[in-house]
Amino acid sequence: MFNQTTMFNIRSSHVKDGARHIAFAGICAHIGTSTQALQLLLYLQNTGRSACYVEFNSSGFLSALQSLYADLHRRERDGRLYYRNIAFYRAEDYYRLGSLPYDYVIRDYGVYAGEGFARYSFLEQDCQCLVCGSKANEIFALEKVLRDKGKDFFYIFSFVPYDERDVLRNLLGEAGKRVFFAPLWTDMFSYDESNMNYKLMLGL
Repeated sequence: MFNQTTMFNIRSSHVKDGARHIAFAGICAHIGTSTQALQLLLYLQNTGRSACYVEFNSSGFLSALQSLYADLHRRERDGRLYYRNIAFYRAEDYYRLGSLPYDYVIRDYGVYAGEGFARYSFLEQDCQCLVCGSKANEIFALEKVLRDKGKDFFYIFSFVPYDERDVLRNLLGEAGKRVFFAPLWTDMFSYDESNMNYKLMLGL
């Protein structure tokens, strides 16, 4: 049985501007990348660490939030959007500010290798998380990533039945040691306390 407690610990990684930067990307669109990024952010908050979300993609997620939720507030002096104790920034506001006063910055890069994907920025962050799935098109998209040797990504799979999980780990070979499976969770803005993935991944 695979022992997930052997995961890497980013506490010893390079710290940029006083914060650790964790990058998320999805192997395809609509696979739960923003949901997983927010679950990590909420986990960090629950452990007493400060964190914010920065949108480094053109999905329009933050614009949609701002249009849909009347209780989402924008602070004009720095562009911060604030909802349910979560701080959101657009990439342009992040760059304008230079640095943010958080322990962790969660960066959402959208679709890996999609149009406009900021590959070099994604790769230079302290930790990279790739959100994946088990459908045929998702597996073939992942296969292309796995050819890029030497990248210690974490692989977070959404919507995978229990009886397929060991097969997926074996399919990924050595990278299978860095595979996690997201529990089904319907509210991206509240933390699923049964989700132990991020504790195991980060050692925090």
